[in-house]
Amino acid sequence: LLIFSVVLAGAAIVAARIPEALEWSWSDLLTFLALVGTVSIAQQFTIPIRHGEETENLDVTDAVWAAGLLLAAPSVITLAVAAGILAGQAARGWSGHKIAFNVGQDIVAITAALLVYGALRSSPDEPQSWLAAGLGMGAYLVVNSSMVSLVISLVERKPYRTVLLPSAGLNLLQWSANVAFGILVAVVILAAPAALPLLGVPLLLSYLTYRGWL
Repeated sequence: LLIFSVVLAGAAIVAARIPEALEWSWSDLLTFLALVGTVSIAQQFTIPIRHGEETENLDVTDAVWAAGLLLAAPSVITLAVAAGILAGQAARGWSGHKIAFNVGQDIVAITAALLVYGALRSSPDEPQSWLAAGLGMGAYLVVNSSMVSLVISLVERKPYRTVLLPSAGLNLLQWSANVAFGILVAVVILAAPAALPLLGVPLLLSYLTYRGWL
């Protein structure tokens, strides 16, 4: 019932965004394709955390969505979430019901982020918008972590807190680094796009550090 409800909510949000997508400019389309491609690749480099028979996977998609809040229209980032998560997890051969749930809950989570960001933002190149993006991604974290932990607790028949709390510290640490990096990427794209390749170095080092620690 939970999985069905989440998938239904995600589908309803996507359906509501379709009319906006029909009016995209070429720039919107290119941004959509860039987000989908980046997230699809990011989904191939996850950090697994075992919970019995189920696995919680951490990755760097938070960084992509944080940048997307500052750079993309709401319909662009919403549909990019749906397409990117679907493509990335399908490429890994994950089961259909897991992919459907993950796509649905990510769409709900990014919608929460967009609501917070939209209420607080100013121009994308101003610190107020950077703070708004951080707070929006905070809403994303709460929704995402809560839903993933809830479905794992139900499947594994474990108390909710025993799933949520053990990985909460690592989740928060990784989220903080990802969101800061994503906002930095957006700022560089807006101010000095030629410097963007330099940001790949700290991203790779962070990933290798996480893998080595775990």
